[in-house]
Amino acid sequence: MSTYKVGQILYVVLHKEATVYPMMCVKEVTERTLDGEVTTYMVRGKEADKVMALSDVDGEVYDSTDKVRSVLIERLSSAVNKKVDAAKAKATEWYASGFEEASDDPLALIKKPASNPESVPVKRRRRVSNETAELASEIAAESSGEIIELPDGTKARIRNVQLPSALQG
Repeated sequence: MSTYKVGQILYVVLHKEATVYPMMCVKEVTERTLDGEVTTYMVRGKEADKVMALSDVDGEVYDSTDKVRSVLIERLSSAVNKKVDAAKAKATEWYASGFEEASDDPLALIKKPASNPESVPVKRRRRVSNETAELASEIAAESSGEIIELPDGTKARIRNVQLPSALQG
């Protein structure tokens, strides 16, 4: 069992809420019995009047945010890898004659090729569905407009801005 100090902040990854909740160790109780010593740590959350045994908390306890972050990123990465691997296995099963072509551009499949399509080898040509073509035109329409930077540093694209008549000169 881990040992904690009174006043130490602990971070609990709660099972039911899937969130990280900070708690403070407010008491260390050591009992000596015929069976040996048992140490119980008492913690509290936001409410100062509600104190409970750390062993009664339904979650995983960590003593630093770095440890919590590392564990959560590892779990998230593992879940993403499982989903991608499952999709790849399905693609191999469903489309045995297909192939995967890596691209740095996420929109590469819906953009029109710059060169003459006849110059692209037949095995490398791709058919673009009507839905894909519509999506490409929507993306192109959304990309028009002016980019401004907001006071907090966020960049935003604005289109079709009409000032109220009171502000127009």
